[in-house]
Amino acid sequence: MSVNNPVPESARSAPVHTVYVCYFGLREPLVQTQVLPYLRELAAGGIRVSLLTFEPESAKRWSREQVRKEQEILAAKVVTWHHLKYHKWPSLPATLFDISVTGANVVFLNPPHSIEPQLVRQAFRGRDVRAFRIIRSTPLLWPCTGSGHPLPELPPGARAWFATHQRKLLARADQGGGPPWMVFRTAAARPGAKVVWADLSRTLTAAAMSTDDRRIPLNTCYVLHGPASHCLVIAAWLNSRWMRGLARLQADPARGGFARFNARTVGALPLPATLFTDPRLAVWASHAGSGDFLQAELDELTAPHLDLSPAQLRTLASMA
Repeated sequence: MSVNNPVPESARSAPVHTVYVCYFGLREPLVQTQVLPYLRELAAGGIRVSLLTFEPESAKRWSREQVRKEQEILAAKVVTWHHLKYHKWPSLPATLFDISVTGANVVFLNPPHSIEPQLVRQAFRGRDVRAFRIIRSTPLLWPCTGSGHPLPELPPGARAWFATHQRKLLARADQGGGPPWMVFRTAAARPGAKVVWADLSRTLTAAAMSTDDRRIPLNTCYVLHGPASHCLVIAAWLNSRWMRGLARLQADPARGGFARFNARTVGALPLPATLFTDPRLAVWASHAGSGDFLQAELDELTAPHLDLSPAQLRTLASMA
């Protein structure tokens, strides 16, 4: 029997590598009795295992010699141990909106010229989001009021267009009442400054949208609303290597080296209050959106807010 696309021997024998993130310290009973035995079993099965713990009062509880000895002990069992200082930071605000869903993109995206111009907005997908900017957008038929509710009546061009697609519109999974031209979950399109990032990406990338930016994020993005200055700071924070590393560790993996940066993953990231009293970050982020930015500059600006050692920062950066 012939095989058209055999898997190379090197790919079959390549070791699997897993990183286990634990928000408890290494010496906690739960880690010693449950986490470590589980990881040793994985290692015994030939999987490369890395463990990242968050150590409370690490400077007081761990000397350099104690850390070195513990790393040697775990390395003997094929577990590589990294640690970071535990902080009781607040996380990103929990009010993370899902984004606008049409349920019938063929009807709403790239509408014909017969549609009245006042009903056409620009929309973008997750793949259009880059660090600090949105690189492209697509015309979107938007039969909604400023608050996102469906218009009670349509002008002639839009009414005729929707009439030709009424069966498809009424068959949408979210169609539970309201006019056929209804768009679902429109909170993300409401006026105001916001932060957007792609749901599916190789690395977390975020952009801030100003109050007067009327583009609409579609359902491959996530959105966070807030004051304009805060949105600039949060976008800068999410684009730092430190947060990209943490987000990648917690994100659900997807095919092709991609990961899903959903509301749960991004909402769990730390958000030190000192970010919003640093006048440099918002100014820097506003300039970054107008052109290329230097990752090293951003990382240098954000690193002090983590209060981590150079070695700990290198650990985070290696995971981005």
